[in-house]
Amino acid sequence: MPRFGQVIDAYLQELSGLATRKPFDLTFAGAGDQAAWDPAAGKAVRVKLISFESSADVQVGWRFGTTETVHVCRTTKGPYVANLVGCNVQGAADENLNIRAEGAVTVKGYVLGKEV
Repeated sequence: MPRFGQVIDAYLQELSGLATRKPFDLTFAGAGDQAAWDPAAGKAVRVKLISFESSADVQVGWRFGTTETVHVCRTTKGPYVANLVGCNVQGAADENLNIRAEGAVTVKGYVLGKEV
């Protein structure tokens, strides 16, 4: 069993680790999913922060793959930010991080995260 100090060190390393910035600019003609981050083979996406702006009053969210529950973010146009540092929210290996829109909209933003 790890000692308390080892657990704290690992946690602080995760919090302070470098993240990759993945910008996206997605245009939806109707309801659907589009990939914001497609990880390398055998890797999973771990999200640290997601930030975007939607151009229309359409429900927009994000999820891993196309069957996971959508994390609904916006129902009106405007900005959205979710800080997930320390939460270790991640999909399965080879699973895209998708933006889900329920209608016609343009969604621009970025994800901070890493492949694990």
